[in-house]
Amino acid sequence: MEKRGRGQKVPNNQALQPQSVGFKKERKPSMFEKESESLKDVKYDDRGISHLSLQLADQILLAVKDFGYQRYKFVVKVLFIQKTGQAINVASRWIWDVAWDNWIEAKHETESYVALALVFAVYCE
Repeated sequence: MEKRGRGQKVPNNQALQPQSVGFKKERKPSMFEKESESLKDVKYDDRGISHLSLQLADQILLAVKDFGYQRYKFVVKVLFIQKTGQAINVASRWIWDVAWDNWIEAKHETESYVALALVFAVYCE
């Protein structure tokens, strides 16, 4: 194997290959992917979906708290939107500190609905 200096181009036929140590590291599914697995067989039902959204929000909040961020308060919002050919816009307003506060979203889509989970992390001293 020839040595290359810093900044030299690699020939096209010599693509950099990761060193194999005998095992392949697999990516662990995120908590949102785990939750979407449990939503595979759910059909949209007006009566049961509110209970399911509360249950999912509680599960997500418990999983987020397991990360151990002591100085953050978390807000979890789970929306189920039935697909009936309409458009939807979701907006939120917060007093936000861009240096410390953050948020994440996860979306799961089926034939009958779209599930949207939002987690807001607000820093508190």
